[in-house]
Amino acid sequence: MKSRKRRIDQAPAQEAGAARAALAWRIMARRNAVSGGFFITMGAIVGAVTGLLLNALMQGLVGGTALGIAAAVGVWLVDRRRG
Repeated sequence: MKSRKRRIDQAPAQEAGAARAALAWRIMARRNAVSGGFFITMGAIVGAVTGLLLNALMQGLVGGTALGIAAAVGVWLVDRRRG
């Protein structure tokens, strides 16, 4: 019976790791990072619609995705330089 009680009493020591993780999260949250995923998604959608209208669906999709990736990399570079 005592050994079980000791395990329960040791539980707060394990919560210290959770507190450290929360502290790390706050440090990460201070940096206001901008996401470029929107550009990849919109590039793919706009490229697919454009390709559909021009009867070249895959070319439009690939081209739009490539332009979206280029825009996302640009956002990442600007964010990295800012940060």
